[in-house]
Amino acid sequence: MQESPVYQSIDERKKAIETILELVDIRFHVRPTGTLNSAIESIKDLPRLKELLRAAVLVESLEDFRHILENNDKSD
Repeated sequence: MQESPVYQSIDERKKAIETILELVDIRFHVRPTGTLNSAIESIKDLPRLKELLRAAVLVESLEDFRHILENNDKSD
């Protein structure tokens, strides 16, 4: 059975969020909670989530990641 495009999009968004949260935990030894977690989970736009996914891998510090996340929030 083939999933609808809407369901696929929701599933891809959910997986991207889970991966970002896991990467932040692994890279910075911080379990995203509170405002950080809420800010990531509130993003609906899949390209922004993909940008954050890349940032979670590439940035030097949690502060740099937060800066990118805040810039995303301001453009919503």
